[in-house]
Amino acid sequence: MRDTTFVIPYRDRQSHLDTFIPHLTRYLQNADFTWQIVVVEQEAGKPFNRGKLLNIGFIESESNYFVFHDVDMLPVTVDYSPCFGVKQLAGNRVQRVDFLGGVTMFQSSAFYQCGGYHNDYFSRAEDNEMRFHLRRCKIPVHEKHGHFRTMNHARPLLEFDKALWEKAKQPRTQTNQLMVCNYAILSDKKEHGYRRLLVSI
Repeated sequence: MRDTTFVIPYRDRQSHLDTFIPHLTRYLQNADFTWQIVVVEQEAGKPFNRGKLLNIGFIESESNYFVFHDVDMLPVTVDYSPCFGVKQLAGNRVQRVDFLGGVTMFQSSAFYQCGGYHNDYFSRAEDNEMRFHLRRCKIPVHEKHGHFRTMNHARPLLEFDKALWEKAKQPRTQTNQLMVCNYAILSDKKEHGYRRLLVSI
């Protein structure tokens, strides 16, 4: 079992992935912990569901720690060392309060305790919902923001959606979303330096 699994939610950004994988691999080459990279790719047909892809990466891997990492964020100076509970590694210039997106590290026991990300958030706001949920679970988030270089990509949706923000504040009906995370693995391949899962959700 690896100490740390990097789970990358992914669809339709091959050029980003081609840059990200070798960059992260070089960054981690002198790490004092064992690690693996798992790319969870969503098949076409539905809006992107980042939270569910992260849940799948967690369910399909075994590690003491998980780093949920967007593919467009290249580490420059980041502390990926093991943490207790939850460590938020990326900041946001737009959302300065209750942000939990981009790059977040979970101790596996904390992720089990909170029940994973909500499976029903498509396109955005799964991170907001998780932040509010962690507060209800009394799991603290340690702010340890690193420095990343972000690759450009189109952002067709608003950066902030007030209706989704309000929805994210509501308590879950089903607390343990890992138990109700339904999916099918279409392929499971070993690529150059990482594992790539293609999934249907």
